[in-house]
Amino acid sequence: ATKNYNVTVVDDLGTKTEASNFTCEGKLYFDGKKGATTMAVSFDKLKEISAEKGKGERAQVTAALVDGSTVAFNMDCRDRCSGNTGFGSFTIEICNVRKITFK
Repeated sequence: ATKNYNVTVVDDLGTKTEASNFTCEGKLYFDGKKGATTMAVSFDKLKEISAEKGKGERAQVTAALVDGSTVAFNMDCRDRCSGNTGFGSFTIEICNVRKITFK
């Protein structure tokens, strides 16, 4: 069974979207890079992420973890996150995300 993640997504225009069944690139974790290291940051460990467009086609992401620590990494701008809302489904590219809060 797939775990259902409920989130609030705030885009770069400040628009809030409440969503369930949240995934990113169809996965339950964020694929990131930190230097030469590739990392998978599980949604289970996340309280919130904030993102901003970085250099080139990368998004700079700061993740606040449930244990109180933070981790920074970058992601491909074109990575698409999606979920279900009260009005249907939604999709957003990570470079258009300002913040995602996990409930």
